[in-house]
Amino acid sequence: MLTFIDKNKNFYKANLHCHTTRSDGRATPEKVKEEYKKRGYSAVAFTDHNHLLNASHLTDDEFIAITGCEHTIMGPKVDTYSPRPSSKQAHMCFYAKDPSCDATPCYNEKYDSYKFEDLRHLVKYDEPYIRVFSHEGINEMIKIGHEQGFLVSLNHPNWSLMTAEDYLGYEDLDFIEVFNNGTYLSGHHDDEAAYDNMMKAGKKV
Repeated sequence: MLTFIDKNKNFYKANLHCHTTRSDGRATPEKVKEEYKKRGYSAVAFTDHNHLLNASHLTDDEFIAITGCEHTIMGPKVDTYSPRPSSKQAHMCFYAKDPSCDATPCYNEKYDSYKFEDLRHLVKYDEPYIRVFSHEGINEMIKIGHEQGFLVSLNHPNWSLMTAEDYLGYEDLDFIEVFNNGTYLSGHHDDEAAYDNMMKAGKKV
């Protein structure tokens, strides 16, 4: 994959997919910020699983905390020798463009199995949303995300057992994640080829 860099622009070190103790991460949001700042990062997107809790209080003069979440849409079981998972899935990060955003798009408590009962009452949403693993279902979630002021990323399609037939049917994605450390450690390939496939299909991610 060729990367074209405009040397006249500013560049910042950032992590756009991160989990904390608000779902299955091992560090609090405050500790995550501390460790990333030590390593020269200017921004982190706090994208805990299946719910959004505002992170803007972590922003300071040297660091931007992006409020977000990662939604999982479960698909059909797949017979495979590949490392976990055992079913197709779609994982999408939603990034709030407005730092004051505190409502989760496409939320439903039945998908939100992580143990954070002391914080669950803080999760805000319009009404329970039913997620559907199909081109139409995924595209509806992307559309809702955009309407509610979010940018949307498709995460680690290889780990999620997706094929090009799956993700090439998704419309108006803003990003695709091409490297995920968990994907790498579990033995799956990275996703540069998926990005190339999208480019060849005219998807302007």
